[in-house]
Amino acid sequence: MASYYQFKTNDAEALVPAWQAYSKSECRQRVPAQIRLMSEHFNGDDEATHTMIYGFSSPADMQKTFQVQGSCREWARLWSVISKHTTATSQSLGMLVSAGGDPTKDQVYQIWQMRISDEAKYIKEYNKMQAARQKAGQINGAWGLVRFTAGINEDITHFAFQGSPDLATHVTPVTDNSIYMKFSQEVSDIREIHRINMNFVAADL
Repeated sequence: MASYYQFKTNDAEALVPAWQAYSKSECRQRVPAQIRLMSEHFNGDDEATHTMIYGFSSPADMQKTFQVQGSCREWARLWSVISKHTTATSQSLGMLVSAGGDPTKDQVYQIWQMRISDEAKYIKEYNKMQAARQKAGQINGAWGLVRFTAGINEDITHFAFQGSPDLATHVTPVTDNSIYMKFSQEVSDIREIHRINMNFVAADL
């Protein structure tokens, strides 16, 4: 599971010292979550400039995270700084339903926000496509499909992501796009793409 906190700011640099202090704190060490800050560079009309992602191995870890942060001084200090320099745009909760690769090696991600009407069929075709792309040497990083469970509007039920180790690798086109085109045809009647974003890893906290 993962929670996503999006916000906009014109003064991201002012947040860096607070984030660094929190990431080195005893409070952070007791939080059973992976925390990653993403910078939203290419996101169309989405007003968010950053996304904070909390990744949890289990619901119990998510509950413990909220309990620990709610009672530690370091988190209160960080939240005070965040509140002064940012405006929240959305908060959502998602569940990973299909994935592959190692996201710790990636720095750039493509995000497809979409509405899926038949999740089982989509996952079947999605996994088939990713297996074919892997065999063809077209996958350079982590990938996955996330189902939103809370905090999202009716336009978006899922998002898919594809990572790369760097921008140059990410934007280099594949020589044969037939695998993706076949997948698109198979899911055209159950998928509506709402927005395609590209974001970058700003920090792992």
